[in-house]
Amino acid sequence: MQIIGFNFTKISGERFLNKLTPEIKKVLDFKFDDIEHEKSINFLKDSDVLKISFKHSLFYTPVDSKDKGKKKNEKKEAEISFEGNILISLSKKDLDEILLSWKKKQISNTLRIFLSNFILSKCTPKTLELQQELNLPSHLPLPRLNMKPDN
Repeated sequence: MQIIGFNFTKISGERFLNKLTPEIKKVLDFKFDDIEHEKSINFLKDSDVLKISFKHSLFYTPVDSKDKGKKKNEKKEAEISFEGNILISLSKKDLDEILLSWKKKQISNTLRIFLSNFILSKCTPKTLELQQELNLPSHLPLPRLNMKPDN
Protein backbone atom coordinates (compact mmCIF):
# COMPACT_ATOMS: atom_id res chain seq x y z
CA MET A 1 0.00 0.00 0.00
CA GLN A 2 1.42 3.36 -1.02
CA ILE A 3 0.08 6.90 -0.90
CA ILE A 4 0.20 8.40 -4.40
CA GLY A 5 -1.90 11.54 -3.93
CA PHE A 6 -3.24 13.94 -1.34
CA ASN A 7 -5.24 17.14 -1.55
CA PHE A 8 -7.28 19.43 0.64
CA THR A 9 -10.79 20.35 -0.48
CA LYS A 10 -11.53 22.57 2.53
CA ILE A 11 -9.48 24.31 5.23
CA SER A 12 -11.36 26.17 7.92
CA GLY A 13 -10.54 27.93 11.19
CA GLU A 14 -13.08 29.70 13.34
CA ARG A 15 -13.13 31.22 16.78
CA PHE A 16 -16.67 31.44 18.15
CA LEU A 17 -15.90 33.49 21.28
CA ASN A 18 -13.70 36.56 21.77
CA LYS A 19 -12.42 35.19 25.07
CA LEU A 20 -11.86 31.47 25.58
CA THR A 21 -12.70 29.68 28.82
CA PRO A 22 -9.57 29.53 31.04
CA GLU A 23 -9.62 25.73 31.16
CA ILE A 24 -10.08 24.47 27.65
CA LYS A 25 -9.96 20.98 26.23
CA LYS A 26 -8.60 20.30 22.75
CA VAL A 27 -10.21 17.32 21.02
CA LEU A 28 -8.95 15.79 17.75
CA ASP A 29 -11.49 14.07 15.55
CA PHE A 30 -11.01 11.95 12.40
CA LYS A 31 -13.80 10.84 10.10
CA PHE A 32 -13.55 8.90 6.88
CA ASP A 33 -16.51 9.91 4.75
CA ASP A 34 -16.12 7.76 1.69
CA ILE A 35 -13.91 5.10 0.15
CA GLU A 36 -14.18 4.37 -3.53
CA HIS A 37 -12.30 2.56 -6.26
CA GLU A 38 -10.70 5.18 -8.53
CA LYS A 39 -10.84 3.72 -12.03
CA SER A 40 -9.70 6.72 -14.06
CA ILE A 41 -5.96 6.52 -13.26
CA ASN A 42 -4.24 4.90 -16.21
CA PHE A 43 -0.54 5.21 -15.34
CA LEU A 44 -0.69 2.48 -12.68
CA LYS A 45 -1.05 -0.79 -14.55
CA ASP A 46 -0.14 -3.29 -11.81
CA SER A 47 -2.18 -1.90 -8.96
CA ASP A 48 -5.54 -0.46 -8.10
CA VAL A 49 -6.21 3.00 -6.66
CA LEU A 50 -8.49 3.83 -3.78
CA LYS A 51 -9.78 7.34 -3.09
CA ILE A 52 -10.45 8.03 0.58
CA SER A 53 -12.31 11.19 1.63
CA PHE A 54 -11.64 12.46 5.14
CA LYS A 55 -12.51 15.14 7.67
CA HIS A 56 -10.07 16.09 10.41
CA SER A 57 -11.04 18.56 13.11
CA LEU A 58 -9.61 20.10 16.24
CA PHE A 59 -12.29 21.36 18.64
CA TYR A 60 -11.78 23.67 21.62
CA THR A 61 -14.37 22.96 24.30
CA PRO A 62 -14.67 24.11 27.92
CA VAL A 63 -13.65 21.77 30.74
CA ASP A 64 -15.93 21.71 33.78
CA SER A 65 -13.81 22.54 36.84
CA LYS A 66 -15.66 19.90 38.96
CA ASP A 67 -15.26 17.21 36.33
CA LYS A 68 -11.85 17.80 34.75
CA GLY A 69 -11.29 15.98 31.49
CA LYS A 70 -14.95 15.25 30.83
CA LYS A 71 -17.23 17.19 28.55
CA LYS A 72 -19.15 20.02 30.19
CA ASN A 73 -21.24 20.18 27.07
CA GLU A 74 -20.65 20.01 23.37
CA LYS A 75 -20.38 23.78 23.00
CA LYS A 76 -17.36 24.58 20.85
CA GLU A 77 -15.39 27.74 21.50
CA ALA A 78 -13.21 27.31 18.40
CA GLU A 79 -12.66 24.81 15.63
CA ILE A 80 -10.00 24.12 13.01
CA SER A 81 -11.01 21.64 10.35
CA PHE A 82 -9.72 20.08 7.15
CA GLU A 83 -11.39 18.03 4.45
CA GLY A 84 -9.64 16.26 1.63
CA ASN A 85 -8.81 13.13 -0.29
CA ILE A 86 -6.03 10.58 -0.20
CA LEU A 87 -5.21 8.30 -3.14
CA ILE A 88 -3.53 5.02 -2.31
CA SER A 89 -2.18 2.38 -4.63
CA LEU A 90 -2.72 -1.21 -3.54
CA SER A 91 -3.16 -4.75 -4.74
CA LYS A 92 -6.50 -6.05 -6.01
CA LYS A 93 -6.75 -8.33 -2.96
CA ASP A 94 -6.27 -5.44 -0.52
CA LEU A 95 -8.68 -3.29 -2.52
CA ASP A 96 -11.40 -5.94 -2.34
CA GLU A 97 -10.90 -6.39 1.44
CA ILE A 98 -11.11 -2.67 2.12
CA LEU A 99 -14.17 -2.14 -0.08
CA LEU A 100 -15.94 -5.12 1.50
CA SER A 101 -15.22 -3.74 4.97
CA TRP A 102 -16.33 -0.24 3.91
CA LYS A 103 -19.76 -1.57 2.88
CA LYS A 104 -20.27 -1.99 6.65
CA LYS A 105 -18.72 1.48 7.20
CA GLN A 106 -15.71 -0.11 8.88
CA ILE A 107 -12.00 0.42 8.36
CA SER A 108 -9.33 -1.92 9.75
CA ASN A 109 -7.23 -0.50 12.58
CA THR A 110 -4.08 -0.92 10.49
CA LEU A 111 -5.48 1.22 7.65
CA ARG A 112 -7.05 3.73 10.06
CA ILE A 113 -3.74 4.29 11.88
CA PHE A 114 -1.80 4.49 8.61
CA LEU A 115 -4.19 7.10 7.18
CA SER A 116 -4.56 9.04 10.44
CA ASN A 117 -0.79 9.40 10.86
CA PHE A 118 -0.47 10.61 7.28
CA ILE A 119 -3.32 13.10 7.72
CA LEU A 120 -1.74 14.37 10.94
CA SER A 121 1.59 14.88 9.16
CA LYS A 122 -0.16 17.04 6.53
CA CYS A 123 -2.58 18.90 8.82
CA THR A 124 -0.44 19.64 11.89
CA PRO A 125 1.73 22.39 10.32
CA LYS A 126 -1.37 24.10 8.92
CA THR A 127 -3.13 23.71 12.28
CA LEU A 128 -0.26 25.46 14.07
CA GLU A 129 -0.41 28.31 11.56
CA LEU A 130 -4.19 28.72 11.98
CA GLN A 131 -3.84 28.60 15.78
CA GLN A 132 -1.43 31.54 15.60
CA GLU A 133 -3.67 33.49 13.23
CA LEU A 134 -6.73 32.95 15.45
CA ASN A 135 -4.78 33.44 18.70
CA LEU A 136 -5.66 29.96 19.95
CA PRO A 137 -3.52 27.87 22.30
CA SER A 138 -1.40 25.24 20.60
CA HIS A 139 -2.63 21.66 20.71
CA LEU A 140 0.99 20.47 20.87
CA PRO A 141 3.66 21.28 23.42
CA LEU A 142 6.07 23.60 21.63
CA PRO A 143 9.82 23.37 22.29
CA ARG A 144 11.08 25.73 24.99
CA LEU A 145 14.54 26.82 26.00
CA ASN A 146 15.46 26.95 29.67
CA MET A 147 18.43 28.69 31.22
CA LYS A 148 20.72 26.81 33.54
CA PRO A 149 22.02 28.82 36.46
CA ASP A 150 25.63 29.94 36.01
CA ASN A 151 28.05 28.31 38.40
